Parts: sequence; structure tokens; C-alpha cells
Amino acid sequence: MKGGIKMEKSVEIKAVAQYGGHSMKPNGVTELMLKFDYSELTDIIMLQQMLNNDISIIAKMPNDSKAMKLGVFKIKSTNIASDGCSNVRFFSSVDFVESDNLNKLVTTDQFKIRCNANIEIEEEGENENA
Repeated sequence: MKGGIKMEKSVEIKAVAQYGGHSMKPNGVTELMLKFDYSELTDIIMLQQMLNNDISIIAKMPNDSKAMKLGVFKIKSTNIASDGCSNVRFFSSVDFVESDNLNKLVTTDQFKIRCNANIEIEEEGENENA
């Protein structure tokens, strides 16, 4: 049986995204969909290590000099098409989302995003003979 020490590690993923839509439901759940081209596939695969963790998402629009915080989300689903393009759906509570900044994403332009999360990793200890 393998055992290890659980440690927390900060992970950051940077990618170029396109707005795919967002919605706010009466129960306070906010969903955000971002689209990614084939060239971002490696980053989308690495993003999956953030599953079930709080992800802080920051976006930088092409014509703005300052980045804007979108909020803290979790991954709801990831869809990778046969052409390598992908859609990632995030969800959160309206309390942890910057609604005004989400509305600024409504454009056909691509923009840069940065996703940060603290994930738990398991480091293997020394081999034990049992």
C-alpha cells in the first residue's frame, strides 16, 4: 500500500481564451464558459489538475492595460473536440464573482487569462517494507 505526505502546491495556468457565454441563475449559481483554440490544448489539460479546487481567474483584455479579476470558480466540465478546440465551463456562487467584469468579456476578441489554484498533491515517502 502506498502512502505519502499530502502537501499543498500553488499552480498557475496562462492561456488565450474567447468568451463563450455566462449565466446567473436565481439560486445564485453563476456559470462561465470559455473557448480555447487547439494551440491552448496543453494548458487545458494542465488545467484539469485544478478539478474540485477553488480557481481564481484573472482576465486581460487586448485593449486594456490592467487585468481584471473575474472571481473564484470551480471547473464544471471540459469538452475537447476532435479538432483540439475546447470549451471549459466554470461555476461559482454569485458572492464570489465580479459580475461587472464578466460583462466586459462579451466580445469576439480573444483575451489572456490566468488561473491560480492551490492543489493538494501527494508526495511519496521512502519505500517501506511490509
